[in-house]
Amino acid sequence: MKCDSWEQLGDSCIPCNLVKEDKKVDTCKNVRACEFTSIGSKCFCSPGSTGAKCEEICEPNKYGYGCSQECGNCFAGRECRKQDGICDGCTYEFQGPKCLLPKNDIKLKYPPSIIESSPSTCTVQLVNREYLGELPFKYYLVQYQNVDSNSIIKNVSSGANAWKDFGPSRKSDDVNPVVVVGLKSSTTYRIRILIASEENRIKKLDKAKVPFSICNTTSNVPSEVYEVLQEESNYDTVKVSWKSRRYPKGMIDHYRIEYKVSKSFNITRKNAM
Repeated sequence: MKCDSWEQLGDSCIPCNLVKEDKKVDTCKNVRACEFTSIGSKCFCSPGSTGAKCEEICEPNKYGYGCSQECGNCFAGRECRKQDGICDGCTYEFQGPKCLLPKNDIKLKYPPSIIESSPSTCTVQLVNREYLGELPFKYYLVQYQNVDSNSIIKNVSSGANAWKDFGPSRKSDDVNPVVVVGLKSSTTYRIRILIASEENRIKKLDKAKVPFSICNTTSNVPSEVYEVLQEESNYDTVKVSWKSRRYPKGMIDHYRIEYKVSKSFNITRKNAM
């Protein structure tokens, strides 16, 4: 959503002062607006708000329209402002209102691309080379992290879930894909790339928020589906639905539905006498 101010809502950037219920309140928190088009209506919450009635605030570390953006490197792990992501102070490595601009180093703006995966490998490539910072980009280092369902949310970075280096640092003119090997099958990994202008500073921002991609190593047996439901049925058909795992263990090629007859009845009409 590309409005000039966080005090505007919707695709048309409606000023929230026009739609908020309490005109005396000088804020645009928890405001809901709906736009009507030829194909129906579409409703929006003001930045920093979510929920059916826009009464909830964004979850920790999120801000903006639809709570879709992530806070920067705010000081001491503090929350950024939910409306626009501005921090009340930055960690020592970063600067700027949202604490995104490195002071003495550089970092990528976008995560690397995952080209393919196998039961023991993830192939990654640095396609988009845009970065934050004023120093030249000369070296990069691929890192990976074994994650579970909790650490994807909590951004665990220690112990068994710590970021691990894959190989030595590479020169920035090396554009070949990198095959990360030695991984576990049926496992979810984060993959990220650290960059630097000097090789001895390649890990200066390893504790900062660096964009990453998700790679799922495959297996011969995909995850089971869940919440299998019978939606409707009649005398010769049954409609069912199910949900798939967010990160399936294997590459799902197709689904096969099996059934068996557990009990049957043969009903005939008796001839009238």
